[in-house]
Amino acid sequence: MSMVLRDQSFPKMTHEEWTAAVNPKVQGTWNLHNACETAGLDLDFFLLFSSISGVIGQRGQANYAAANTFLDAFVQYRQALGLKASVVDIGAMVDYGYLAENPLLMERLTSQGFYCITIAQLLDALALVVKPYAPGDKQSASRTFVNDFQLVIGHRSLTSLADPANRVIWKEDRRMGFYFNSDSEKATITKDSSDQGVLVSFLKSVTADPGLLSSPDSPVFIARQIAAQLFRLLLKPADNEQDIDVSISLQDAGLDSLVAVEMRSWWKGTFGFDISVLEMLGMGSIAALGERAVRGLKESIGEASETRDDGGEKHDTEGYLKLKMP
Repeated sequence: MSMVLRDQSFPKMTHEEWTAAVNPKVQGTWNLHNACETAGLDLDFFLLFSSISGVIGQRGQANYAAANTFLDAFVQYRQALGLKASVVDIGAMVDYGYLAENPLLMERLTSQGFYCITIAQLLDALALVVKPYAPGDKQSASRTFVNDFQLVIGHRSLTSLADPANRVIWKEDRRMGFYFNSDSEKATITKDSSDQGVLVSFLKSVTADPGLLSSPDSPVFIARQIAAQLFRLLLKPADNEQDIDVSISLQDAGLDSLVAVEMRSWWKGTFGFDISVLEMLGMGSIAALGERAVRGLKESIGEASETRDDGGEKHDTEGYLKLKMP
């Protein structure tokens, strides 16, 4: 929905300033909803563009933050009615929009530590949040509430939250306590790297002898390594990788769209080829991911061999939809 800013500290904010920022999003959303219902339209999607301000707030923008929080809540309202709806809470954009047209404001935000996103990252987010399945799909009973049709992008900083130079507004938010704690766990990174030593060793052996990938044990081994990395990201490291049940579903394992972004980055760095977030989420089980990794490794090794034989150069011909989130 359209953006109208009437910045003012909340105690001094007038009713006109409040409604000027709130109405375009609130009344505009209701107008679209009512028009679609009156016309009896069966929509493929009902997509709202919100702002990260509704999640983290901004000083002097209580009205604008409230308007964006309404959009997030309205998606839940439509979902409860069995209607399609999704929302993207957009962070600071570097190459288009209000901030791109106001370089001084952009400079002020980046100097505080704000990370800025691009159009390409926004398009990738849209591909994730406009889900193909129907509203009302049941989630695992063990999960706390998660709005699967709301995606926040750009909620990160250029430096650690522990850095005194980092002045992002959410630094003092209690909800960020987890990230402060993660800084204190940097010592575990070395351990995590050693934990993956077995996988690194296996991949080196595969490069020398691709026939190892034909072993029926290889997909299971790789699946367990993938699961182990997933559990590390979820801060639930496996005590014994051999005990991991690779037949469990990705949902039960804890893989959602946000975690999949991190897993995709690890996947590409580890296996040397890419996998889209949508493909990863659609695999269904840990075992299926292991089998996908084996197929990709076979293809990568085969292409490398052909390149050496032909003396030519291979080019990346992947489709446009690539998630480039940090």
